[in-house]
Amino acid sequence: MASGENGFLGLIVDVVEEVINVNVQDIEATPDFGTKLDTDYILGMAKVRDTVKAILDIDRIVACDLLQTAAEKSDNPKPEAKA
Repeated sequence: MASGENGFLGLIVDVVEEVINVNVQDIEATPDFGTKLDTDYILGMAKVRDTVKAILDIDRIVACDLLQTAAEKSDNPKPEAKA
């Protein structure tokens, strides 16, 4: 696929522990965890039944993984076939 083209991506999940609905008003901003933790992949935090849940930005996580995979492929090109 050429750069800039759209494609499809599928994810396989081994286990789903819980599916919950969270009201928008129950989502709080991501707290500052300090400089050693990258919070760019967390959309917010929500308290659900006395437990704090991190709400992840799955689009950003998957995009990062795709970029990393593409970078690894470009760093390690396949050897050319000899004629």
